[in-house]
This record gives sequence, structure tokens and C-alpha cells, in this order.
Amino acid sequence: MEDALKFVKRELKRGKKYNGIILDPPAFGHGPNGEKWKLEDHIQEMMQEVVQLLDEKEHFLILNTYSLGFSSVIMQLKPVRDDVEFVHQKVETNYQQK
Repeated sequence: MEDALKFVKRELKRGKKYNGIILDPPAFGHGPNGEKWKLEDHIQEMMQEVVQLLDEKEHFLILNTYSLGFSSVIMQLKPVRDDVEFVHQKVETNYQQK
């Protein structure tokens, strides 16, 4: 199984675009060399990369955080709102530059 972030970075280098992306990341995990993966620590980097794969005109993105036990209430927390706003601004900036 391939690391999702490595896949995304490779697709970006290839210039690939997608109309839809569905993410269902694990809450935590371990890589083949003992690397630790914790979604809360990597979500911003992952989202910054993933949004660049979205088609400029027609796209959707679904992120499942059920494995963390997050609910819609989590979106009321300032750090989460700031991350969501950052990703939104990044998408808008990328598309305006093209």
C-alpha cells in the first residue's frame, strides 16, 4: 500500500487534475520504517497538497474524520476554522493565478 501524501505529490508533479476527491484517512498509523502518522499532526499539509489536484471549474472534496470521533461541533473550534479557511484561500489563490 502506498503512502497517500506521496501519491498526491507525484500526481501534482504529473500535472494531474481530479473532479472529485474522497479522503478517508486513518486517525493514526505506522509506516514501514516505524514512522508515526497522526491525522491531527498532518491534516493541514495533506489538505494543502490535495486541493491542488482539484479541477479549476468542477470539483468536490469530501473528508471523512469519523475515525477521530470528530463531529460537526469540531468545526466551531478556532484552530479548525482557521485550517479550513486556509485551505479555502489556497484553492481560490491557485485558481485565480491560472
